[in-house]
Amino acid sequence: MGKYNYNDIVKKAEYGQKNLKKEYKLHLWSWWCYYFAKIILGQNKGKKLDIAKITIKFADKPKTTSISRQIPKKDYLDMCSRLIKSVEKNKKLPNSIYYKVDGKTYTVPPLLFTEILSRVVLYYKKNKALPNYVNANHKVFTPKLEHYEEVYNYYVKKTGKKPSTIDEILTYIKGKGYGGYYDDKLSNFQVIDSFVNSSKQNPNCVDALQFLINMAKKLGYETKCIHVSCRQSGTGHVFGKFRHKKHTGNKWIVRDPASVVDGNSIYSVWCENGYVQATNPSWFLENLNR
Repeated sequence: MGKYNYNDIVKKAEYGQKNLKKEYKLHLWSWWCYYFAKIILGQNKGKKLDIAKITIKFADKPKTTSISRQIPKKDYLDMCSRLIKSVEKNKKLPNSIYYKVDGKTYTVPPLLFTEILSRVVLYYKKNKALPNYVNANHKVFTPKLEHYEEVYNYYVKKTGKKPSTIDEILTYIKGKGYGGYYDDKLSNFQVIDSFVNSSKQNPNCVDALQFLINMAKKLGYETKCIHVSCRQSGTGHVFGKFRHKKHTGNKWIVRDPASVVDGNSIYSVWCENGYVQATNPSWFLENLNR
């Protein structure tokens, strides 16, 4: 069946680190933990081995674990040794590679162990030595949430509500209080805090709209920020335009959370006929995700 040389294995470690989410979905990377383990044990002896290719079946029922800690060198080398013996005996990956420490046993699944060992392989490539420890974290394959998803989740946690439309959100925040200051200074999370705690700083038009746009994105709306100069006062103001295939009939609607938090109707808009200065101005978008 041939052999994998050192460079073949390093390339697979690099590939995996660049494609963690893809490999997690396909589960195709996990059997490389055998080859990573073989090369690591060789490196521990100062050798760069060519490793014979073997047929390896995937684990029958990989176990899961919650682990977030460092694994010392002697322990990950022991895990490598046990993995290799298991694979060469059974011709398939074990359901887990156990790790005992501090009176607790972690059942590390092959895919997670593959990720751990890939970093050991790449550390050796860079430093010409094995690391004294390696971090293990079961959350490595968990996709990072988009900012707007984090904002929505925080809103649900704080308010106990799970809105499906922006008008439901506006109904909840109506009359929660408007803050008269310039520019933006509150994060989206601080805006939410102000809705549930009256002692917190209330949002102005910029912060209120940044919050609503993030919520709207989570709900599947297209969004725009409209920056206007009010005709009578000359004051700057922002409101939003929103479009959703279902909730707005794929038509753009105008909503102004600043007017709403000040106690007006959810359909009310301040300075709607103002002089348009910009659509989606860069200064607004720059702080949208904070």
